[in-house]
Amino acid sequence: MAALLTAAALVLAACGGGGNQQQQQSQGGQQDQQPAQQSVEKPATGGELVLVLQQDPDILNPLLYSTAYGGAVLTPIFQALVTLDENLIPEGELAERWEVSEDGLEWTFYLRKDAKWQDGEPVTADDVVFTFKTIMHPDYTGPRKSELGPTKDVVKVDDYTVKFILEEPFAPFLVEAGILAIVPEHLLKDVPVAEMDQFDQFNQHPIGSGPYKFVEWKAGEYVLLERWEDYWNKSDETGPFIDTIRYRIIKEDNTQIAALEAQEIDALDSVTPTEVDRLKTERADILNAYDWDRNGFGYMILNTQRWPTSEKEVRQALAYALNYQAIIDGVLDGKATVPPGPIPPVSWAFDPSIEGRTYDPAKAAQILEAAGWKKNANGIWEKDGKPLTIEYYGTAGSSVVEGIAQQAMSDWKALGVDVKVELMDFNTMLEKYVDPGNYHVTFMGFSLGPDPNSLYALYHTESMALKDGIVTGFNTARYSNPEVDRLLEEGRRVADLEKRKQIYSQVQKLIIEDQPHIWIYANKYTDFVNKRVKGVVNQKGYGTSITFVPRWYIETRSE
Repeated sequence: MAALLTAAALVLAACGGGGNQQQQQSQGGQQDQQPAQQSVEKPATGGELVLVLQQDPDILNPLLYSTAYGGAVLTPIFQALVTLDENLIPEGELAERWEVSEDGLEWTFYLRKDAKWQDGEPVTADDVVFTFKTIMHPDYTGPRKSELGPTKDVVKVDDYTVKFILEEPFAPFLVEAGILAIVPEHLLKDVPVAEMDQFDQFNQHPIGSGPYKFVEWKAGEYVLLERWEDYWNKSDETGPFIDTIRYRIIKEDNTQIAALEAQEIDALDSVTPTEVDRLKTERADILNAYDWDRNGFGYMILNTQRWPTSEKEVRQALAYALNYQAIIDGVLDGKATVPPGPIPPVSWAFDPSIEGRTYDPAKAAQILEAAGWKKNANGIWEKDGKPLTIEYYGTAGSSVVEGIAQQAMSDWKALGVDVKVELMDFNTMLEKYVDPGNYHVTFMGFSLGPDPNSLYALYHTESMALKDGIVTGFNTARYSNPEVDRLLEEGRRVADLEKRKQIYSQVQKLIIEDQPHIWIYANKYTDFVNKRVKGVVNQKGYGTSITFVPRWYIETRSE
């Protein structure tokens, strides 16, 4: 996720006041028609927007964060060369224009000359080069590397022109590398890349070029941003308008919804499905509802390098033994579909002919038996004297995560698997179990970018980005398949859309066969925003995205 801020104009007008008035003389003759007097309501600055995070951010450095919570805070602070509008069409942000060579090997970006950092320094080509050189550095182990594709070099042409040189064509370059947030070279150049994750002077007090400045982060309570008065691109039409953005840390779903109804928070995205219809009906007086189909999925991650989930047959059996429809109906209130694989139906690369594994406990048992597993006297599958034990970790406080964990435990125990489930704080789960590989199964959500090259970050071998045995990329399943790697690399080279669809169809089939993940649902989400907040944008595939918060406003003025 990058800092995606759109600078398109927004004017919301409401007509009121006196309309056409007629004054008729007593004899019914001449009429005088007065001109309409209209009051036009426009955005004004002021107010505090209160949002919610279920967990604290992991880190406030756009090159290093790996959770949605970090991304939500960083997006209004930082900017990229380009951003995506509400229909996912690229438009300039720090770059005013760009061009690509005929062979697709050179991309040249021309920067805006009025952009500056929040400490007053200008944004220049040096910052762009530094940002990308950092990601390309051998010591960099963050999750952004896959988005650069085959970028070979980044060259400063002049103070406001940057050229990217690629080893081969990279079809999604603009919507992947182009939307990566740019960081200030003058604040980070003296920090060794290998030590950047320890540089708290910046990682906990970020300085960007976006419309909002960081103020304070009180762990477990809130993160506070304020409107940057000297923002280089502000206007009466495009904002930013709201004075402060306060992200409250509220871990429990029920507490979040109670705060929304009490108008203690202004917005809540991805509301628990079982609450959606009630809120639409009972709280229509204070809330606007925004429905959208998520470009992503909720999924179980299976550790492919820790026994017994290191065995493909075990992973396949777990997938067959799970009652997906029970989760959709009982946990998600029917507001989701089960994707067959890693590309959801909303994506242009989705292949409807592909079939995934469906609920079939008998098939699960057959697979285990064929792989040499036998049930012991206690009804638990075992192999070479060792029982089929699964350690499952999830996030506490989410009714969806808890409901899925309960269903999995019930279904897998019925199959004959010894399941141990533990729910905890999300960041603790990552640090203690998931990233170091001390787990068998965990559950998370993942939102893809507009291009299916997002699969590279989840499934390519290099996307593990190991550092001292710790996964720092998104491939926490530690999955590796040379043929999948080859196809993912080919998919990002080819420009022809139909050929790319065929390649990603093959990728999906191979990944489904290997089963490093179990894809539980592709959401039909509903976001709720308090009616006092206006200017909200419902972005295709992403809902009421934080990207467009600079357009939101609370206060109004009349003209």
